[in-house]
Amino acid sequence: MAGNGFGRVLAGACLVAGPALTGASTAFWEGQSQGATGGALVVLATGLWAYGLVTVLAGVSRKLPRYGAVATLVTVLGVVGGTAFGVQAIYEAALGMSHSRAISALEPYPFAGDVAFWLAGPMFPAALVLTGIGLLLAREAPRWVGALVCLGGLVFPVGQILRIEWVASGVDLLLLVPFAYLAWGMVRDANEVVPAT
Repeated sequence: MAGNGFGRVLAGACLVAGPALTGASTAFWEGQSQGATGGALVVLATGLWAYGLVTVLAGVSRKLPRYGAVATLVTVLGVVGGTAFGVQAIYEAALGMSHSRAISALEPYPFAGDVAFWLAGPMFPAALVLTGIGLLLAREAPRWVGALVCLGGLVFPVGQILRIEWVASGVDLLLLVPFAYLAWGMVRDANEVVPAT
């Protein structure tokens, strides 16, 4: 993975905080909505997770520069989508709207809804899949790490879209395992990074 000593430690912490906070957010779900607190945790988790993912992808980019660039762009768009869904949950709670009513309220604004939710939204799980594939192709981590990240990205939408709490929590735990492994490697190797001259 790329980065300086402190940056690697910070990125490692973000790789753990992202899935951990996403997992914690499910405790605040209110029926078919993430709830205000859950939405706020998703916004925070998505931003933190992005920093860790971009650092991982910087390592992938050393061996696969074009692939890494595309995966990083998808990650940035995914953060926009994840943040949009978190903010939507906050507004649903603040305005006393059900999730289905909030989605219906977007009907007069198809372009805005399509860009913020239906285009950017799927980009976050896609970013996880691309990160996992990148780890496998670049051989930046053991194969099981890349495979679990891919699997987590593929099943991530199931728990979130269907609002099945145990599935969403299970996926977050599944993702926490490979990202904790990567984070440990970043922290462990942080002191071995040779400063640039």
